[in-house]
Amino acid sequence: MCIRDSPSPAQPGAGCTIKARNKGQGTGKLLVFDARGRTIRMLRSDPKGGDLAQFMWDGRDSHGKPVASGVYFMRYDNGVQQTGGKVLMIN
Repeated sequence: MCIRDSPSPAQPGAGCTIKARNKGQGTGKLLVFDARGRTIRMLRSDPKGGDLAQFMWDGRDSHGKPVASGVYFMRYDNGVQQTGGKVLMIN
């Protein structure tokens, strides 16, 4: 299982697409963390996504505010498997 983001680096507002291999396990969720380990956003995948879960993160936190420049960590979980990755945001 792997996780990929594009473009990298990304810009808040423009966002990025994040893809994870899902192995046909139904829905999954993607948590985005800042460098301090705080969850800043949770996204859910489409249950009809099949073997590929896809998320669009707009570079905003759960309150709709653009995130600061920096590295953000991601954790994908579909209830069976977990994987992680990171994305670089540049203002």
